[in-house]
Amino acid sequence: MQNNKELITVSSISKSYDDKYALHDVSLTVDSGQTVALIGPNGAGKTTFIETILNLKKPEQGAVSVFGIDILKHRKKHLPRVGAHLQEVRLFPKVSARDFLHFFQQLYQKTADVNEIIEALELTEFVDKKIGQLSGGMRQRVSLALALVNDPDLVLLDEPTVGLDPIARQEFWRLIQKLQASGKTILFTTHYMEEATTLADRVVMLHQGRVVFNGAPHDVISKAEEIGGNLDQAYSHYVQAANGQ
Repeated sequence: MQNNKELITVSSISKSYDDKYALHDVSLTVDSGQTVALIGPNGAGKTTFIETILNLKKPEQGAVSVFGIDILKHRKKHLPRVGAHLQEVRLFPKVSARDFLHFFQQLYQKTADVNEIIEALELTEFVDKKIGQLSGGMRQRVSLALALVNDPDLVLLDEPTVGLDPIARQEFWRLIQKLQASGKTILFTTHYMEEATTLADRVVMLHQGRVVFNGAPHDVISKAEEIGGNLDQAYSHYVQAANGQ
């Protein structure tokens, strides 16, 4: 039976492409109200994991439950309660951000107040401009706003700050912290160790499709201090330990 606190329960899932594992025997839980970071380099399996939760990819083995729903049997039942910011999201460059958000809001029965989202994400000054005229950082905010129009209980963010300069990245962190304060459950992927340890309640490290660490951010920071290295070197330590080195 699923723990009432567990919003996501993933049990021993595997997914491969051309005989190479993208995910291999991965198990993970995410509790309601928790923020969990999936971290690893390109090809570690982060995006495949997010796509599995969205039923864009189907594992060859294992079980996945979201909101207590077996999503491999009931493939769309959980989706109205999920908001997603994906790397390949297609924004409409010739329409305003406001019109774009209102258009997608109409697709859902349960919705949030778009004006409140615009204000919370500090888009007021830019929302009536065409999306194609916005900076990369502002387009990322529009994509995040799109993930919130259905007032989701679960927010999935795939590499939300990739391509942003350091200032825009810090601003985006602040927006994610606003979501945390509102009680949203957040699962995000990143290859920035500082981002993971700053924002997450729990850090899950992936390497070649396997979980090599699942624990608290302060454990990662302590390990970096213990080995006299930085956060990236702590990641390397856990990879080597998982491989018996």
